[in-house]
Amino acid sequence: MIQSGMKNGLQNPKTIRLSRQLDELMNRYEKEIISSQYNIKTRKYLQ
Repeated sequence: MIQSGMKNGLQNPKTIRLSRQLDELMNRYEKEIISSQYNIKTRKYLQ
């Protein structure tokens, strides 16, 4: 994404598409981390 932004510009459709894809991956990762730290049985977050 950074390379596309530098080469094509930040408003370029390719750069925007890559940025959105990165956002989606980061959101999925964060969701997985949070859910893996939550204990369903005790309904508490693990330390």
